[in-house]
Amino acid sequence: MKQISSNIILCLFAAILLTSTLPTALYNSLDSDKKIVDSDTSGQPIIKTAEASEYNDQDYYDNGNYDNNYYDNGNYEKGNYDDMYSGNGYYDNGNYDYGKDSKKHQVTVKIERLQNGQYAYKMVKHIAIDKNGPTDLTDRYSVDATIPGPSIEINKGDTLILKSILENNEVKVDSIKPDEVGSIEYSADDFTRELGLFGAIIVHPNSGTYDYPGLEKGLVDGEIQKINPDDIKKQFVLFMVGSTFWGMEIDENHKQTPLWTNPTLGSDLGDLVQFHVLGSGHDHTFHLHAHRWLDPGTSDIIDVKTIHPEDSHDFIVKAGQFVGAGHWQYHCHVFAHMEAGMMGIFNVGAKNSNTQSVAGASPYDQASPSTATQGNFLTFGITDEPGTWFRNVANLDSAAPQLHLGGSFGIINPGGTAHFVMTDTNTVHTVTSLLWPKGAANMPFDQITGYQGGAIVKLEDPGLYVFTCKVHPYMFAGALVDDPQTTNPNGSPAYDVGEQLQLANGVVLNTQPSTTDPTFGIFTSLVKTFFKVTNIHNWKDYTQPTYITELPPVNVTLGGNTIVNLTALNTEEDLTGKLFDPKIPGLGEVWVDTQFEITEGKSKPGTATRINTGTWEIERKVSLPEINMNHPHNMWTDKDQNVIYQTMWFDQRLAVFDRETGEFIDVFNVGDAPSHVITNPLTDLAYVALNGEQGVAELELSDGLLDLLRIIPMQKSGQDPTHPHGHWISADGSKMVTPNALTADSTIYDFASDTIQRTIDSTTGKDTSTGAVPIATAIRPQGDKYYVANLLDSTISVVNLETGELLKNINLLEPSPDGDYAALPIQTPVDPTGKFMVTANTLTANITIVNTDPDSPNTDEVVAHLPCDPGCHGANFGFKDLSQVSPQDRDKVYPYYAYVASKFSNALTVVDPDPNNDGDGSDAKIAGRILLTEDNNPSISSTYESDDDTMALDGTGGQGVLAIPNPYPGWVYNLPEYYTDMLTMEQQDPLHLNG
Repeated sequence: MKQISSNIILCLFAAILLTSTLPTALYNSLDSDKKIVDSDTSGQPIIKTAEASEYNDQDYYDNGNYDNNYYDNGNYEKGNYDDMYSGNGYYDNGNYDYGKDSKKHQVTVKIERLQNGQYAYKMVKHIAIDKNGPTDLTDRYSVDATIPGPSIEINKGDTLILKSILENNEVKVDSIKPDEVGSIEYSADDFTRELGLFGAIIVHPNSGTYDYPGLEKGLVDGEIQKINPDDIKKQFVLFMVGSTFWGMEIDENHKQTPLWTNPTLGSDLGDLVQFHVLGSGHDHTFHLHAHRWLDPGTSDIIDVKTIHPEDSHDFIVKAGQFVGAGHWQYHCHVFAHMEAGMMGIFNVGAKNSNTQSVAGASPYDQASPSTATQGNFLTFGITDEPGTWFRNVANLDSAAPQLHLGGSFGIINPGGTAHFVMTDTNTVHTVTSLLWPKGAANMPFDQITGYQGGAIVKLEDPGLYVFTCKVHPYMFAGALVDDPQTTNPNGSPAYDVGEQLQLANGVVLNTQPSTTDPTFGIFTSLVKTFFKVTNIHNWKDYTQPTYITELPPVNVTLGGNTIVNLTALNTEEDLTGKLFDPKIPGLGEVWVDTQFEITEGKSKPGTATRINTGTWEIERKVSLPEINMNHPHNMWTDKDQNVIYQTMWFDQRLAVFDRETGEFIDVFNVGDAPSHVITNPLTDLAYVALNGEQGVAELELSDGLLDLLRIIPMQKSGQDPTHPHGHWISADGSKMVTPNALTADSTIYDFASDTIQRTIDSTTGKDTSTGAVPIATAIRPQGDKYYVANLLDSTISVVNLETGELLKNINLLEPSPDGDYAALPIQTPVDPTGKFMVTANTLTANITIVNTDPDSPNTDEVVAHLPCDPGCHGANFGFKDLSQVSPQDRDKVYPYYAYVASKFSNALTVVDPDPNNDGDGSDAKIAGRILLTEDNNPSISSTYESDDDTMALDGTGGQGVLAIPNPYPGWVYNLPEYYTDMLTMEQQDPLHLNG
């Protein structure tokens, strides 16, 4: 292999990281304990409110003539609304009791999909009827569909009948008659809510001052006093969604102006301004600089307020009171949300200066027609969908042929916006810039912790931007910011990649084609890997005769002046003969988390696949449709090998199912992004790493029920959240070690003393880094040291288990004696004898063998590399069946296999780390490659058992691997006699503890 300097190879880490019918609902935040009335009976209500008045269907629909009268035979744009409201039949035959000053509001909104793929509500008609007749209020609203949707103003005691026209022209109808004043959210009741289907109903007092709890008074000139609604100059409606404010302004004449994202709110000094702040989807805290206000319902003067999902907060301020004119920031007080972009400006101008608000970026921002169909506002929905975890909601696959860039990519012009929102995911994520044009504004972009939110960032400079999630580091989004002046000589588009791109580790890649500059080769590898990982059609399928990777047929400009078509990076591989069974059967079975497999009975992906290692035949797939198992990532078993503990990484749950039958036993919500699970060989308690949080959950399974005993923090008081991933427990059950993904170090937890320590620098005694994004650990069975795979540094740290001292970093990027190297290590178990470590390297799609025996002359050095598949990820050891080997030859046979799974492939790689059992892993080899789909063994006619039907991505997503029976010291000593009878004495006692 060619030699590549380590400072250049270091940046290889980045390549893997590149590697409906819409029902609506209305939620009331005023009093959740009151009666909920759902007048629509389809199971998809559009209104849920504190106090709603049911209406008479026959009267409401004009005695059955709803279609003809209201929508003019379905064409609502041309309907005769004046005629519609002139008849008595439509309004309860004239018998509606309006009461004193009360009105009946007939409002129709329509759902529209915007050019960037988001959804919005458009006002069709708003008619207010009182005892004097109808009044058309429709001209109050924007003529466009907006986010947030139209703010519907009514008074306390009024009746609102709200109709929503869906994309398929289906109509949902409901009504409310609120008896409290404040703001209420109406919204979609599915993931499209986060994509823009939300709006506010503002309930004012029916007359006079604000005579309801909290808002009958406000803080004006330093005193709490009553406020006349007619004195309010402006209202600002702010929805806190993901990590973005979406705004609407209402002036004193009730005219509405959409303000879109993170707007600058304009007001004059001394004006009374009312804020309506609503939460959608997540908890936030609203803070406004330099201003204080009366907290409704209390006598408290505050400047910050927690906003819960479906909650609202309404208050009045006197602009610039005591502080004067100025630019005052408003933002979410949660730091991670604020750094993700959740902030704006309250601009208070001079008195009587008519200071105007300034709208923020919006889906209506226009881009060059040659660049993209989604305008200059690119929205990624964060989802649980394999491949497109960051999904461009504009769905560019349906756009012009030159834009077939995949579901996780988009093109905008300089100054465009990249907007991220969680639309269909069950756990926390970060939005973190991985690659950007050197010197680009607003870069790098990062979040210190994972949460269920999103991000928004303005991309000023031309070039390629790539984002990832630090919790789930194979989620990728790409944005190409293109200068429309850059074209082919024939005038067709040539998209700007940028002359130099900077990686998150500071390494700069040149994009000018070169045969001598290694950074250009890394750049091309990066681009190729991005489209391989984010496009499921580029995943390796061993049921096909060839493996073809195809990049989109678009021209890009490299190095500022060279135009290349991306199809030049296409490849093809012959798969003939690549599948074969190991010559020596395994003993027992091996389970693989085929995390991306799609089954019929679930909306979430993932199965656990069991292979009989004696026949290499698939025996069972477990989907657990009854709990909608989501992204099963890693598993372990109890001491009797009866149950499987199964984590769900893109979720918050741990499941347990019967190992033999696959039947569901129990499920428990343990916390965000549970990644790995392992039991303690002494107590048989289960320990689950909470990758989206900062601890390890300790659970007990008793009488078929999971019980959470505690959460063990992996950091000391005052230290940053650790977000542990692939932990391990020592063979004697005394210690647990974690790789702390977001703090770049490792924790040793001592069970007996209930204390923690971190990796330390022997010279300073302080915590020391193990490497960027440590992701997996393994303890040598002898208990002297342990290993930490550092994903983004492509190193493996060697740590003293007793002291926590960092002994060494194994640099996988340095070529080993075989001339090869590796990048982006993930799972890295040490074998039961303590002699070898097998590491799955996801970028280079290879496997490294490290000698770990202290008596070896090359201890803790890489001695071999073996080929793997795209997304090489999971690894664990299992027994060989040595009964199939003649007694005289058994001492020449290494007693274990290593099983290695790959995310973007449907095969399991079987490794023999020491074929001649001489203690030297330099002759390690691939012993077999097993297909993880239904037809994995054509010579066997039987089919496997399953609790659901596979629909797509059969056998893909290989991540967690578990062999049964458990071969590792500690656990192997607890095996039931049924299993130990099948093992040799060496396999029963690999550490020779029993003589």
